[in-house]
Amino acid sequence: MELIQESIKQTKIQMMGKRFKVKLEPSRYCQSNPIGITYLDNQDNIQKVVLSKISCNSWTCPSCNVKKALRVKYLIKNTVILNNLDYFLTLTLDPKKIPSDFLSIKGNDTHRYITKLFNNFIVDLKRKTNNSVEKLKYVWVLEFQKNGNAHLHILMNKYVDINLIRSIWTRIGGGHIMRVEEIKSLEGISNYVSEYIVKGLKHDLNKESYFKYFEKRYSISQSCIRPKTAEIVTSVKDIQEVTKKLYRIGIISMDKMLESVEYNGQLVLFERQ
Repeated sequence: MELIQESIKQTKIQMMGKRFKVKLEPSRYCQSNPIGITYLDNQDNIQKVVLSKISCNSWTCPSCNVKKALRVKYLIKNTVILNNLDYFLTLTLDPKKIPSDFLSIKGNDTHRYITKLFNNFIVDLKRKTNNSVEKLKYVWVLEFQKNGNAHLHILMNKYVDINLIRSIWTRIGGGHIMRVEEIKSLEGISNYVSEYIVKGLKHDLNKESYFKYFEKRYSISQSCIRPKTAEIVTSVKDIQEVTKKLYRIGIISMDKMLESVEYNGQLVLFERQ
């Protein structure tokens, strides 16, 4: 087990900063591709074999990525509803303000730039709104424009004046184009924002990913209450409908769809205490 963990650690070091692609086959350490590990039992002094079932849970795994996208989608959706995040904010970048370090010959790196700006932005925003009784809660999901530049979709639990937002965001290096609005339907906006996770996966499967290894696609503030359990689907019919939809938009293969049609049990994709 220690050898596997060390191998995973070394792989992470090698892949840091590189753009990833969805693999053709699952990792040898993925639970969808279990392997036998031989070890010496000190007590009996004989060799034994155990079957590794470590879930790689990676965006790049052709077996795990769809399940992970659905877990994240419904985690975001349930968090938005549970915390009543009914104010929608979009923050963009001004291409003229993006430092050359983030637009180098190595490729667009505005993901790193906008998340860096947001960390500064949220600290300043909290400082200027700390007289409020209610703590600021938020969820953000990252999306890329056709030119490759990143922008953020953010859901918050309370209204913040757009002029205050603009003054902070533009001062630290962000763009001036933004909007904030109150949402009429939490169910609708949670579906809309969380769907970017699935859309991003579709892009990863068909083209070179916008993301690099270990980059965040979303973030949930620590002040948010987390759902204990997010059940994606609870019946055979639901499983089949979700899988057919993913097949239609090109995220999963025909084999996976047919496998779902034959499935005859329950599927709970996310559970957290």
